[in-house]
Amino acid sequence: NNTSAPKKRGLGYRIFNRYFLNAIDSTYKIYFVGFLFGLGFDTATEVSLLALTATSLLQNMNVLLILLLPIAFASGMVITDTVNSTFMSKIYTKVQNNQQLLKFYNYILLGSASCITLLVILIELTNYLSDQFAIHFSLITLLSKLSDYSEIIGSSIVGVFIILGIIIYSVLISKKRA
Repeated sequence: NNTSAPKKRGLGYRIFNRYFLNAIDSTYKIYFVGFLFGLGFDTATEVSLLALTATSLLQNMNVLLILLLPIAFASGMVITDTVNSTFMSKIYTKVQNNQQLLKFYNYILLGSASCITLLVILIELTNYLSDQFAIHFSLITLLSKLSDYSEIIGSSIVGVFIILGIIIYSVLISKKRA
């Protein structure tokens, strides 16, 4: 009887266990799960990339230069996903025997991702409202101007996750020594 095993009481577990979790009985099958997640998460970026490619083609750019766009995108995704999966694997390996630390890590990660998602939605929504309906309150104007600095905001988000990762990793190491 393993007391550190997660409790099987959540709605997601009840729904997905019957259909999906029992279907993954080999490591190669997780590839297909990753493929499905990739379709969902990267679709918006790929649509933007296709639009950029089509626009470049209409402007009579060299076809070889246009073909570099998907290669650059794929290269960036490979690097990002590799670093992310390596880091997540190390963290989950460290916390797998301590459910309290696992909950702490999951809450921190989920909370920070949710806050950042809400911030991005707020910035994009205020930018849309400002452009479409000429709403110019001081807060809406400020938030809509933030979309002009999306590169800085994106880099800051990556920085926040790196700092959170370092803090969480430090907590894990100090708890393991204690």
